Amino acid sequence: ELGRKGEAHVYLGEYLAFQGQTREAITQMTYALQEPDLDDIERTRVENRRKALARRLRAQR
Repeated sequence: ELGRKGEAHVYLGEYLAFQGQTREAITQMTYALQEPDLDDIERTRVENRRKALARRLRAQR
């Protein structure tokens, strides 16, 4: 189960990604990873999602 602060950043990041605001979504995922309330499984999932968003951002250039 995601922690509250980490969860908030993840959900905001996903919303921003859906809206096409990839750079801001990556920032929110980075903030989520800084929160100590993510468990190992969720941390890995967020890291992978952040990497995918970074690839998308590079492809947009």
